Amino acid sequence: MKKRIFTFAIATIMLLSMSLSAIAEQDTRNLNPDDAYEAYISTDWYKNTVYKKGKADSDAPTLPLKTYPVGSYFTKSGEPCTCHHKYCDYTNPNNPKCNCINFDQSIQCMAFANFVFYEYTGQKCVASNSIGGLKNPSLATLKSYLIKAGRGAHIRYTRKAGYDHSFIILSTMSDTVKIYEANWDDACGVGVRTLSYEELLKDMSGIKNGWAAK
Repeated sequence: MKKRIFTFAIATIMLLSMSLSAIAEQDTRNLNPDDAYEAYISTDWYKNTVYKKGKADSDAPTLPLKTYPVGSYFTKSGEPCTCHHKYCDYTNPNNPKCNCINFDQSIQCMAFANFVFYEYTGQKCVASNSIGGLKNPSLATLKSYLIKAGRGAHIRYTRKAGYDHSFIILSTMSDTVKIYEANWDDACGVGVRTLSYEELLKDMSGIKNGWAAK
């Protein structure tokens, strides 16, 4: 008796599964391939069986970094720097009067970009992943350079004001680039800006170097 009940239960489950598959097929039959795929990957079965997210996915770095959101400060204390132009020097990272974080022999905007690049790509900015600089950029060459560099790239450029600045590319569009940076406020504040290529071009005399993950 128990065996017959068990056999009947298994048969019922199999029939139910086949019916559900037929319904799913009918639901997606009239969809275009992109919509059908989106419908497929949104099902609980796909999420929990085919691509079940684990710890590695949830811990993967994203931009902007969760540890340094917009409005935070890339400093030892987490508060704005007031030590610039007085005590700050990347060659002396233990100077108690300097609130700047030293990373890979750099401080302020460059240290932040070096740090973000490392956290996001797992690589340091070195010769092997350098994409070179850009002298006397035009609007067309600047746009091409940044689009090719891509998301997560560290760009180090010389400002017409006479000093260098670093930023991380978040995204590039047809007319604008969105950047993630620190110290634009001269206090190591972290922020995101969207600039037109024209605006950026007016601010720079050239790109010293860039780094993109290999």
